Amino acid sequence: MFSSKTPPTKMTGLICFDMDSTLIDCETLDVIAAEIGVKKEVAEITALGMNGQLDFEESVKRRLALLKGIPLGKIEEIANTLPLMPGAKELVKKLKEKGFVTCIISGSYDIVVDKIAKKLDIDFFIANKLEIKSKLLTGGFKLLVNKNKDILLNEAKKHFKADITIAVGDGANDIPMLKTADIGIAFCAKPKVNEAVHLRIKEKNLLKILDLIEDKNYKIVVDKTVHEIAQKSLTLIGDVRVEDTTIMNDEIIREIEIIVIRTNRKIDKEFLDKATNLKLIATATTGLNHIDLDYAKKKGVEVVQSKGENADAVADYVFRMLMQATDDIFYTNNLLKETNKFREIKKENKRFELRSKTLGIVGFGNIGTRVARRANAFGMEVKAYDPYVPEAKNTLKEVLGCDIITLHPELTEETKYMIDEEEFNLMKKDAILVNASRGAIIREKALLNALKEKKIKLAIIDVFEKELEYTELYELDNAIVTPHIAGNTVEARTNGAKRIFAEILNHIEKTKKIRVIAR
Repeated sequence: MFSSKTPPTKMTGLICFDMDSTLIDCETLDVIAAEIGVKKEVAEITALGMNGQLDFEESVKRRLALLKGIPLGKIEEIANTLPLMPGAKELVKKLKEKGFVTCIISGSYDIVVDKIAKKLDIDFFIANKLEIKSKLLTGGFKLLVNKNKDILLNEAKKHFKADITIAVGDGANDIPMLKTADIGIAFCAKPKVNEAVHLRIKEKNLLKILDLIEDKNYKIVVDKTVHEIAQKSLTLIGDVRVEDTTIMNDEIIREIEIIVIRTNRKIDKEFLDKATNLKLIATATTGLNHIDLDYAKKKGVEVVQSKGENADAVADYVFRMLMQATDDIFYTNNLLKETNKFREIKKENKRFELRSKTLGIVGFGNIGTRVARRANAFGMEVKAYDPYVPEAKNTLKEVLGCDIITLHPELTEETKYMIDEEEFNLMKKDAILVNASRGAIIREKALLNALKEKKIKLAIIDVFEKELEYTELYELDNAIVTPHIAGNTVEARTNGAKRIFAEILNHIEKTKKIRVIAR
């Protein structure tokens, strides 16, 4: 039933490789340098470039200057002897059998890359062009590939009309390409590269990539609200249906083995009892409050999440809203346009600066620490409360006494309604309160009373005790409300989708060779 209703769609895949230390088990210039006695000097420059400590173009110039005068024939001879990475030939063959377009996007040189591409039957390559005169290296080159690997990947994707892109690399200049691809894989990579992507392979065997994209025939349902990158990536490992998971019929629910959701789909006892084949719940969210974790565990169903991918989005939201609240830009803009009372509006201006204000942060984890960094940049005095983080040294009372209070704890039995009548009584009358964590951190009745009685100046609320229901907060002038959008940016959705795919693979493969990077 599952596949008969939605036959798998044939997709065009594009996979782009770096060459040095990825398709070949060496750095080309290091090998060439060894032939002319400057191996140490070139290796030092290469290492600086790969670790991001030296600009790529400058790195290339310095290395090529050391190789000036080498005969073209010598370069071609060396190219023919460069060792392929284990599994390279087999991987490319398998990928082509699956219909993938294969390419090399390399900061190495055309003469060498051409030899490797032909040896591996790669479809096309883009590389820097060595300058040759009288069949000798001049030390010059035409720079075609530097920090633009992401642009080149997108151009290739457009040219081949690829539905899904995979990038594989190991060095700092590969990061833009790895982050732009639907699936970025750090292969035996430098630490900076590992930190930038969600999947990494530590073993020198390119066939390990097949573990990631081999069809495992899972029956997968992806909620329609989940970013399409997750939808497309998962088609590599199973039969995917994209559904409004809030209205699925029981027949589909019974067949699902993996379900990918957001907070709109509640996973409760009733659902879990129907989903008799369910093995894994993957939620492209930080929070897990929409899943009955205890009952899922009892049923033997595991849960993974894309935790941390929206941390920057939420931290940005806090400061966007604070700047709006302290500047009143939209109100001033509209008032000026409506009345043209330029001098009067200017005279009544009540804007204030963030500099030197105290910012109290409740919950000093992934998001709270990012908020603190932004606050420091504004010259604010930061106080933080989190009983589980040693760096957060302030008491809750001290934090609640700040000019601005922003809430970022996880919702637990301990933190539910931690901001109630008593806590509002500890706040300044001109305090601004921001909640972009979970609605039930604040008892809404107490918040309404505090705003009506002017116990605080303003509340900026992105999450609600009862989401999707009407709230009296909509009627209050001293409440700014948004519909749970703090963590919902283009970047956060994209990164969350990539992360959740990595988490699913990590669960399926159960191997230490494929690791999810937690940030």
